[in-house]
Amino acid sequence: KVINILFFILWLICVVHMTLFSRKSKMEINLIPFHFITDAIKTGNEELFRTGWMNIILFVPGGMLLSYGINKANALSNILQIILLSLFSILIEVLQWYYQLGVVEIDDVICNSIGTTIGVVSIVWAEKIILSLTLLLHHPYYHSIYSQINNILLSYYS
Repeated sequence: KVINILFFILWLICVVHMTLFSRKSKMEINLIPFHFITDAIKTGNEELFRTGWMNIILFVPGGMLLSYGINKANALSNILQIILLSLFSILIEVLQWYYQLGVVEIDDVICNSIGTTIGVVSIVWAEKIILSLTLLLHHPYYHSIYSQINNILLSYYS
């Protein structure tokens, strides 16, 4: 639990550094949703697609770390986690606007929210898969097969 919190704080620091402290003074605002996609198609600039993907990937670990760190895994909790990190993304954009750092884009918030959702959902699915496998392995039928395989392997390697 403590390590998860430390990794989450480290992730927050990295995101703040990449999105605020590594920017040069420049001011542009783009509030048209998915503008980077239409712009990339029009201009053929693949860098715009890469930027969109990077914004998604940047927030996947945050969603995973936050979701894994919260004990209650229910739909409301998951939605609140996504909202919380989406608000963090909006805060970054507001700070970029206030301090005139880079380009303020609604696309960043959208992509960051998608990344957060991927992170939260991946932890939810992983927990369900692990629970299913655990229940399956403890089922009497599968447990006896597992024991037989284990005995064969132990006798083979002894």
